Amino acid sequence: MTQPTFSLIIPTKRRPNEIRDVLTNLRDQTETFEVVLFNDERDEETETIVNLDWPFEIKYLYSEQNSNSCRSRNACLEKATGDWIVFLDDDLVIEPNFLTWVNEQSLTYDCFTPQIILPPNKTKTRGWFKQFTQSHWTGKTLKWLGFFVAGFDQKITKPIPVEHMVGATMIFKHSLVKDVRFDEWIGEGTGYLDDTDFTHSVRARHNTQPYLLPGYTMMHLQASSGGNREHDPKRWFYYYQAHKIYFFRKHIPIALPSVVLISAVEATLRSFQKRSNLLSTYVRATIAGLSQKS
Repeated sequence: MTQPTFSLIIPTKRRPNEIRDVLTNLRDQTETFEVVLFNDERDEETETIVNLDWPFEIKYLYSEQNSNSCRSRNACLEKATGDWIVFLDDDLVIEPNFLTWVNEQSLTYDCFTPQIILPPNKTKTRGWFKQFTQSHWTGKTLKWLGFFVAGFDQKITKPIPVEHMVGATMIFKHSLVKDVRFDEWIGEGTGYLDDTDFTHSVRARHNTQPYLLPGYTMMHLQASSGGNREHDPKRWFYYYQAHKIYFFRKHIPIALPSVVLISAVEATLRSFQKRSNLLSTYVRATIAGLSQKS
């Protein structure tokens, strides 16, 4: 039987050191693969690294000016030729056996993700509410509340069916994503919900079930600069709210009235927490999410 091939799609932006580390990590993979790398806001240092003598093919794409992570991934999808598409962040630690593990799981699953862990200095203590929700509804969408539960770092002992996958590592059989693309409007700003929207689109188109799989972990370093990092609370909240409203209007319209109402309560509570008036931001973002064409 012919061994499958893998296209590793990696968007990057102002992170040459991380790209050097990721490509170095990939040297010891034993499966057949290509790297399709998109450099958003082209820079000389990243290009120098990409042009070194790597023992695998790199298809290098770039934008001269700010694009966004969704456009970057879509451009990469157009160039990918592997039997499997592996979406990776540029700040992951990739172990030598990663693609061997992916190959093994591909015999059973059509789309899946490993457990994602953070380095000790990035690990945060969860409050009881977040711990409870992430333990009980890992990778689920609480549609009437407008909340998206993560929990991809939960220690699990058996495969868990999830409704969305974590953008740091998403693995799909190529045939599932040939006719699906990332929503480029959701890629604007912080890119909040880009991976969730994409997973829901794939599920709706092909009636397939994604899984979080136990037994394999990937460390997500969460680089402190570059990429979609956003430290302005009002700007972050604008895209958080706008993308959320747009997502529900697009995928789960029946829940939209409830989400709009609960989001108003959330904006009020966050205003007290941040000591900043977010209600006007909430209104602007909600209007943007309702008016954007899908």
